[in-house]
Amino acid sequence: MNGQLLTGKTGLIGADQTVTVSIDGGPAQQAIVNASGQWQLALTDDFLTGLDAGPHTISVTASDAANNHATGADVSFTSSQTLPTPGFTELFGNDGYLSLSDASNAMLISGTTGVTSGSSVATLMIDLNGVQYPAMVNGNTWTVNIPANALNGLVDQLHTITITVTDDAGNTNTYSEDFTSLIHNVPKPVIETIFGDGYLNQAEAGLDQTITGNTGATGAQQQVTVTLNNKPYTVTAGTDGHWVVTVPSADLLMLQDGTPAVTVKVQDVAGNTATSSGSVVVVIDSADLPTITIDNFAGDNILTTAESHQLQTISGTTTNIAVGQPVTITLNGKSYSAKVGGDGKWSVNVPVADATALTANGAGTNIHAQVSDNAGNLATGDHSFTVDTSLPPPIITIDPVTGDNVVIADEVNLLMTIGGKAPFCHRAISERNDSI
Repeated sequence: MNGQLLTGKTGLIGADQTVTVSIDGGPAQQAIVNASGQWQLALTDDFLTGLDAGPHTISVTASDAANNHATGADVSFTSSQTLPTPGFTELFGNDGYLSLSDASNAMLISGTTGVTSGSSVATLMIDLNGVQYPAMVNGNTWTVNIPANALNGLVDQLHTITITVTDDAGNTNTYSEDFTSLIHNVPKPVIETIFGDGYLNQAEAGLDQTITGNTGATGAQQQVTVTLNNKPYTVTAGTDGHWVVTVPSADLLMLQDGTPAVTVKVQDVAGNTATSSGSVVVVIDSADLPTITIDNFAGDNILTTAESHQLQTISGTTTNIAVGQPVTITLNGKSYSAKVGGDGKWSVNVPVADATALTANGAGTNIHAQVSDNAGNLATGDHSFTVDTSLPPPIITIDPVTGDNVVIADEVNLLMTIGGKAPFCHRAISERNDSI
């Protein structure tokens, strides 16, 4: 406080003047008087701080060298030495953070002046280039309106906000609170390809699966909620923003085939929130699973020696398989590839060399085929057939005699040849040149 100095004039000129000052009728204190009649009295801090709050009276008595006395009119003053105790009642949601939503909208900051009587003036200052905002004071409360986007220039770090209150006696006091601005490094969540390929098949549904992604921001205490089939799964992301949610198999098996909604919501420590969505195709219902069948091989499921010397075809049919999906066929240790057509059918040719190899084996043989749908559900089929290596009964054909099967008189005495064919017959056929 550094004390106070009372001053005045006696109204006289001359030496040996005396002035005594009494406050509230208390002990008289001797003032210093000069020959011009000017006087002063220093009041110490201890004396002043000992004054009760409220009105007080100062009485001054002056005496000259002849001991004439005069008492001036009392002077009244009020002691008001209680400092304001300002505070905040509403500051950015009272969570210690300034979020992007806070900064983007007009805000009302409020508090108390801590002044119990009289009037006061309050001023708010935020460490944004020393910007100050005058407050509206009503009794013991104050409010400050912050325009939208006015605080967007704050960097993401710790800041200080200070309220200064001055009462009508001139007592001034300040109060500060720290807050953290988090308006730039805010969530922008991304869901990575769900279940690795965007599909959930029956085998995958039988196991726990994970959904992963990134919040798009860094920092601790980022809460991530993934909702699948209206069921939420909540985890805390790492400080790098990466998160992993585990979905139990029991929940996956409850999914209906189709494209259930998948959403992710991220909320950081300042209350900034953002959402994103992903997609997944579920194919786990038995009615929607793929199937594959194999047609009879070589027409009747019997490959004869004669057929083995001809190009053969393996064919079949699929259901719940998209056009163009590859089919893998295995026969006698060799693999062949086909593609599913628009009608669900598929086929592949077996080269003659591979077919004759089957004949050489002379045993029952199996055809294996498999195909997967887009979700990775696997369908397999097997089909057995027989290889018949026995030779067919010989069939002998005779060529026309004399070329036209008509023997005329001129041909009677000529040598004639009778010939024909005997497929798969290796025995020698003798020729006779008998006369007819």
